[in-house]
Amino acid sequence: MKHLETFENKTVIQKLRQEMSEQCDAFASNSSAIYRLSIPTGGGKTLASLRYALKHALLHQKQRIIYVVPFTTIIEQNAKIVRDILQNDTEILEHHSNVIENTAECDDDPKSVEEMHLNLMKDNWDAPIIFTTMVQYLNVFYNNGTRDVRRLHNLTDAVIIFDEVQAVPLKCITLFNDSVNFLKSICDVSVLLCTATQPALELVKNKLDIAEQSEIIANSDAVHAVREQFKRVLVKDYTEDAGWSIKKLASFILMGMSAVTNILVVLNTKRAVAELYQELEKITTDSLYHLSTGMCAKHRQVTLAKIKADLKAKKRLICVSTPLIEAGVDISFQRVIRSLAGMDAIAQAAGRCNRHGEEEVQTVYIIKLQEKVEVTTALGAVHKGKNITKTILEQSKITNKQQTKEVELLSAKAMSNYFNVLFKDLDKELDYPLPRKNITLATLLGRNQLTRDAYKHTKISPYPYVLASSMKTSGANFNVIDDKTVAVIVHYGEGEKIIGKLNGNPSLKELNNLFKQAQYYTINLYQNQIIELERKGLVFPLFNGYGYALVAGAYDNDIGLDAY
Repeated sequence: MKHLETFENKTVIQKLRQEMSEQCDAFASNSSAIYRLSIPTGGGKTLASLRYALKHALLHQKQRIIYVVPFTTIIEQNAKIVRDILQNDTEILEHHSNVIENTAECDDDPKSVEEMHLNLMKDNWDAPIIFTTMVQYLNVFYNNGTRDVRRLHNLTDAVIIFDEVQAVPLKCITLFNDSVNFLKSICDVSVLLCTATQPALELVKNKLDIAEQSEIIANSDAVHAVREQFKRVLVKDYTEDAGWSIKKLASFILMGMSAVTNILVVLNTKRAVAELYQELEKITTDSLYHLSTGMCAKHRQVTLAKIKADLKAKKRLICVSTPLIEAGVDISFQRVIRSLAGMDAIAQAAGRCNRHGEEEVQTVYIIKLQEKVEVTTALGAVHKGKNITKTILEQSKITNKQQTKEVELLSAKAMSNYFNVLFKDLDKELDYPLPRKNITLATLLGRNQLTRDAYKHTKISPYPYVLASSMKTSGANFNVIDDKTVAVIVHYGEGEKIIGKLNGNPSLKELNNLFKQAQYYTINLYQNQIIELERKGLVFPLFNGYGYALVAGAYDNDIGLDAY
């Protein structure tokens, strides 16, 4: 409250943010359930949700507050905001990266005392305020072995805030809904779903048990006023069937820079981002920035700080980024160019354009890159969302008699329709399908008719009251990300010193601190990438093979992992 009193609510938007924050404060007295906080982008979700969580925790004797977010970028930003407000560093835990490779063998059958100590060093989530990722959250319930489930008891009697909840991986929708329903019904947890683009999680087959009056500020005049005030952008469709080349996109960006002083470009893949960055390097003298998960957390943090400083100083700049900048990053550009993607992603990108209403209405351009430039077929839900948006845009061109390029994609109705189509088209994929086994994880963890049928063929009938769930099989096949990634420490900033110390002979006590520090200086790579980098001599093992590090020359101080 002391922090909020420092704000000067001079503008209409600032006053509306304050009103919504106060409604979150009032709503905190309600009993624990699953609620929604659907504040438009730029409406102050972080502070409003914190205000609700702190008061609700005090009134209902909750043990901790847990923020679950899709990207580490948001953890870094939001954890800093909360630390600054609460003026407390030791009571706030960030947990988002596994530097030690997480293997079932190490979990269940440690081969040495050393391995046992390394396993036990994992954070057990006993801090009052925790920031973690959706990957870590789902691992608590469904991952193989015993390491992650050790945190489960600390999710009880908590306030859990799912920030940017629309980013739950589609294949995990049913598993996510089941876990949240369990926490609400059995563990006395209060859940807050925060996003400007709410997915219709209560409309899928295995639905979320959302409270009847789920929207904290649904009927507020402030919400409607905010949506009017926050109509800061127009979305224009510049897609072409043939797709744009990198050179054409670079020229379009330069042409745009004649009318504005800063532009954000968001593409779907790291390779496309790197190629565009390298093309722009050749043809522009404006400040140029690159952001992707090929950069370690500290590197992204430093880059974002530089971008924000340049924006504040009104310097000319172009930022080229993967979608990591879209969810929860408090930053505002005059113009945004977004490669074709799902409507939720486009809405999030639009949230980085004229974010605080600093300018007159600005433009978000949707473009489509050539298939060979931006390959999305392996990106599953991203590719599907992209195709649904493409269909919607094609229909808009047919029905739009004026043939203008302006399209309406950001309304609550349009977003609800999009999610309904997406969930309907991917109905079978929401249960985490296992194609090789012709079954889903949701089935294996539920009634599991396969086990019952197998029993009937081998044992007497009727089927007895025994556990049919195939938990071990489910755990062995569960990955939030399709292929498990390995954290690799890079030579950036303090990362170089950490690599040096891990190359020495640190004590087990030192290891814990080193691995915590290393979280800020790691990138996550797939196993096939590790193998390829090893073949090229660009990566080497650390501390008896429990971690990896890139050689110094493989990490670029502009774009991160220089492996393209």
